[in-house]
Amino acid sequence: MKNNLKSVRLSDEILDIVQSYRGEGFNEKFENLVIDFKKFLPEHEAYKAALDENIKKQKETLWALQTKIQKAEKIDLIVSRCLNDLNQF
Repeated sequence: MKNNLKSVRLSDEILDIVQSYRGEGFNEKFENLVIDFKKFLPEHEAYKAALDENIKKQKETLWALQTKIQKAEKIDLIVSRCLNDLNQF
């Protein structure tokens, strides 16, 4: 038994979304949409948290690689200068 009687105002876009959802009538479609969203949200949040963690690790890896590249470029510059000095003798 459904005890709650509510009236809502919807934009055309939202009405189209609800009407295109699975179910027999507006109320059932709206209920299915809300229930499915509630079930989906925790899974989505967990997935988002995993992606955020992955992004954090990838940024750390990128930072470490950029640091190594900078060091290698400095070493290359020093070696080039040394070779130039040796070639002048």
